[in-house]
Amino acid sequence: MRSCLPLEWASQPLSSLPQTVTVTKRIRRAGLLLVTVISVRSLQPILEKLARAQSTFFRAADSIPFKQWSTKPDPGRWSAAEVVAHLVMVERAIVGGADRSLQSPPRPVPFWKRFHLPLWLVERRWIRRKTPLAVDPLLISNKEEMLGALRGARERTLAFLEETRKRDLSLYSWAHPYLGTLNVYEWFELVAMHQLRHTEQVSEIFSCLPKVVEVSPKEYIFAYRPVKTDSGVDFEINPETGTKPAKNRPKQKVLEK
Repeated sequence: MRSCLPLEWASQPLSSLPQTVTVTKRIRRAGLLLVTVISVRSLQPILEKLARAQSTFFRAADSIPFKQWSTKPDPGRWSAAEVVAHLVMVERAIVGGADRSLQSPPRPVPFWKRFHLPLWLVERRWIRRKTPLAVDPLLISNKEEMLGALRGARERTLAFLEETRKRDLSLYSWAHPYLGTLNVYEWFELVAMHQLRHTEQVSEIFSCLPKVVEVSPKEYIFAYRPVKTDSGVDFEINPETGTKPAKNRPKQKVLEK
């Protein structure tokens, strides 16, 4: 695209021009500096969305106990571990797709293909879609390691955006399975909205898991009292509170959902 910029810019170094303009050619004519420019979109809104999605998701993930990290709330539903594995896979795939796209010259997209469904639909849980990516069982691990992998995927995303800051990423695009054709900027907006969608899912998982609380020795003594039996010593329920254990002294008390 050729644009007219103030002539005084002609003598300025490229580094002094606005960050949203990349100059590829200078032409002085009739008191104006004619340049071939690429209007580069500001990354700040995308970076803010990514940061908000990441912090919101980690707050929800922190609510899942370590021992229930891989526990499914119901048969056929994902555990928190599977949700995180899915997020890691999707974000890595998008960064990889963007990186591959930038290795070749951008291909023109027909005007009618530039239209797509609104990205906010991705965030809404009431629209259910089956993911085309099956969860990789090799990514399933303990809570600390998996959240570390999710942080690593986000660091790679941010590094890619910083490395390509001066390129017009709107020229590169590929099709989403449900939404239509998205350019690279839109794909990274989708990363944030997709993470917010699964934040809500993690909150749903937490609400459906059985609640496990640690029982201290004092609480146990209050809830049960030892009694002699023919086979030794057993624990009898305290009339005030507690539930008689099946065998020996329980380490945990499971409350109803």
